[in-house]
Amino acid sequence: MKQVIVEIDNGDGSRKMLLVEPTGHMRFTFDMLHPERQWLFEAIDQSDGAIRLFAQADVLRWIIPSRAALAETKISPLAA
Repeated sequence: MKQVIVEIDNGDGSRKMLLVEPTGHMRFTFDMLHPERQWLFEAIDQSDGAIRLFAQADVLRWIIPSRAALAETKISPLAA
């Protein structure tokens, strides 16, 4: 899979950008962070290598960077 940048709504009015690598696994379920059943996708968070579930509904946009842009990208939280 390819690394992508996702802009996520944190649910508190703030947004953040994350560099992730989707694993290709998606399921209609819930967990502690997402208590209502919904589509969650699994991805490796490139900041620490952890595999996490992300709510599809929280993704505001997907950015597929070029290799050159990826090398220069520094992901930091965005103001809402």
